[in-house]
Amino acid sequence: MKDLNTITLSGRLTSDADVKNFNDNTVFNFSLAFNTTKKTNNEWVEQSNFIQVSFWSKASFFNDTLKKGRKIVVIGEIIMQTYTNKDHVEVKQIKLNAREITIFPSKDDAQVPEKNVKSTISSDFDDDIPF
Repeated sequence: MKDLNTITLSGRLTSDADVKNFNDNTVFNFSLAFNTTKKTNNEWVEQSNFIQVSFWSKASFFNDTLKKGRKIVVIGEIIMQTYTNKDHVEVKQIKLNAREITIFPSKDDAQVPEKNVKSTISSDFDDDIPF
């Protein structure tokens, strides 16, 4: 039986998405900030968390919308990525491979038709991610 590996996170982009084109697909890489709460000394405290997200899509719509501060909901799967850094040390990083992104409207979207801002657009890239 295949393990269940689906996560839904709501948060804000910490910077503009890094956009890379591969043939007819585009990958959008960005950091998502989200909050959790934990109990400390009988008091609930909010804690900020961050996760790297990769989203493959053919939709050019995301070029102008995945910007710093944008509120989104991401649905995807958690993966462990391993790479060697410039100091030749192996680094492991937990990432989220997004399958679906919902973009919330911002104050700057007053002129953008509502359906383009609120619509959920699924990733067009269904094969294994090549890294």
